[in-house]
Amino acid sequence: MDIETLIQLVPNFGFPIVITFMLLKYLMDNIKEKFDTLDKTLKELMTLIKDQKNQQ
Repeated sequence: MDIETLIQLVPNFGFPIVITFMLLKYLMDNIKEKFDTLDKTLKELMTLIKDQKNQQ
């Protein structure tokens, strides 16, 4: 969703609703990045645990 589309939505839906959707999009993008980082870290941890287990 680009800025021009958002500007066109303001008269139709009102400022508070448009700001709410912008905030939701921002939060979802941030949450996705955090979950991607968490997923990567957990996979690395699982690999380390398997390696430790194999060394014993």
